[in-house]
Amino acid sequence: MNLYKLASDYSKFGCHRTGSTTQLATEAWLLKTLQTFTHRLEKFEFDYQHFEAVTEVLVDGGLIPSMALYYEAVGELVDCRNFEMGSVNISWDESMAYAAIQEIQKQADQGKCDALLVATRCANDSLYAFNVFPVLKDLLPVILVPGCEFERLSESNICLNYSASVSQRTANNIIARFGEGSSKSTVVITTPITGWFECAGERGTGVALAIALAEQLSKTCTVELVLASAHELGYLGGFQFADSLDNSPAAVIHLGSCLATRDARIEAWSNVNCSAFDKIFRRQGIVLNKVSNPSSQADWVGEAECWAHFNCPMLSIAGDNPVFHTPDDRIDNVTDEKLPVDMFRVLKGLAEALIKTK
Repeated sequence: MNLYKLASDYSKFGCHRTGSTTQLATEAWLLKTLQTFTHRLEKFEFDYQHFEAVTEVLVDGGLIPSMALYYEAVGELVDCRNFEMGSVNISWDESMAYAAIQEIQKQADQGKCDALLVATRCANDSLYAFNVFPVLKDLLPVILVPGCEFERLSESNICLNYSASVSQRTANNIIARFGEGSSKSTVVITTPITGWFECAGERGTGVALAIALAEQLSKTCTVELVLASAHELGYLGGFQFADSLDNSPAAVIHLGSCLATRDARIEAWSNVNCSAFDKIFRRQGIVLNKVSNPSSQADWVGEAECWAHFNCPMLSIAGDNPVFHTPDDRIDNVTDEKLPVDMFRVLKGLAEALIKTK
């Protein structure tokens, strides 16, 4: 299995946000790809509120990259010049930056502004997209622009156009079963399949690794591969599927963002005391966080939260890199042929150690 090619093929579809035409094409490709390996393949459908927006930011007559902060407001602004402007610094925990936007938003609203323009000061000073919950807030429209544009904005002639709406839609998780054992003895491998822009490193490498790991582990146990949609919408697909299950999995392996990517900052979380984990993570220079209250969502990160209530043996590994959640998260920027192969060896050792403890 060529892991780099799988990640590359995934990213080439383009924008991977839930409900986009390119993401629907990605799902069709995944279903076709997985037919070769699985005993059972199905879609898990769920409802959600879909936010659609078109933004334009003209600076001295020229367009700059921009996007809406999703679910803040619907409606239309044309040739808007009555707006507040600010910037936010984004680090590992983007919730702090989101909270800062909300504070600027309050000030703008009190000042009777029609919109808020925010420059996203992230690691590469690019346009940064925020994960959000798919619930319309009906607040002031927020338009995001690259952090690198901030310095010139205060001295420029700026005009904003904004149009946004919400509609009821359905989305799909893809569930692939490898092997034919009972549900109680099944090991779940889960990774998201939606996100921002091409998300080659945010999602693509993880998708490739999850497929390869499921195929490898199925030689010795039954595996259910859960490819979850609506990750960027409060992990909605992951929660919907996990909550639908009657039986706890034997174990869960969550593969999060930016695995097998350059300059990544990776951490792991587990509720299992396993000497093999300690050795492997120490060798890789990856911090292992011991989860003392495994049934608490707050003690996990990413879509491992969706599975916390089962209180079963679980391993979660995820991280970020300098182009995380930005348009620069392209396959040529984030990985190569070797990095996914090296990470697969690490994950294989970890997964085999986890299965022995269940």
